[in-house]
Order: sequence, then structure tokens, then C-alpha cells
Amino acid sequence: MKKNYFLVLFSIFVAVGLIAPSVFAENFSHKYKAIYVPEGKVITISLESDPSKGYVWYLVNITNKRVLDLIENEVVPLKEGSKEAGRIGKWSFKTLNTGESIIVFEYRRVSGKDVLQKLEYRVFVR
Repeated sequence: MKKNYFLVLFSIFVAVGLIAPSVFAENFSHKYKAIYVPEGKVITISLESDPSKGYVWYLVNITNKRVLDLIENEVVPLKEGSKEAGRIGKWSFKTLNTGESIIVFEYRRVSGKDVLQKLEYRVFVR
């Protein structure tokens, strides 16, 4: 009886040991890119797009505007002086106070529909 009980417990521990790492990896993986920056600094996020394909990057949300302030947004050609379709969107933010905020971007059609990709940057201001 004790032997069977031990085998059952051992089997459970082995099964949990094999399954748990993938479960924990999924639960603890994150979709954010983390940025750590001191208070009072300016950070710039640059994202490449190709408007000829009908998609561009849009700033969708800044979750905590007491921590970050958008101070500049510009779009520049991928290559200086080039007439190719590639562009780089640049968003500059000033860190106002300590805390954290999430900046959300979507790569979507100019019409505003069909989101192809979503990026989220978690900014930690110290």
C-alpha cells in the first residue's frame, strides 16, 4: 500500500515537473519591452514602416501621463534623400515623475482597420 502511494505521488511530481516549466514560462512571459530611465530624461522610440503597403505605426495609448509626456512626433525617410517608400516614425517622450507607464503602438492600415502588429513598451522611471 505504501509502495503504491509512493508511486502515485512520484508520478504526480514527475508529471508536474514536465508540465510546469511550460506553464510557468507562459504565465511569466511578457509582451512588453521594458525601458528603464531616470526622471527628467527624454526617450525616443523609432519604428520603421512602409506606407506603400498601406500600414503605418500609430501611437494608441500612454497609460500614465503623469509619468510620461509626448513631446515630439515626426516621420522621416528611411534613407536620407531617398524616394523609397520606407519611413521611420519617431516618438519622443519626457519622463516627468517616478513610476511606470505603458506606451502602446499599433501597426495598422491607414484606414484605421486591420491591425497587423501591436507593440507595448513598459517604461519604468526611477
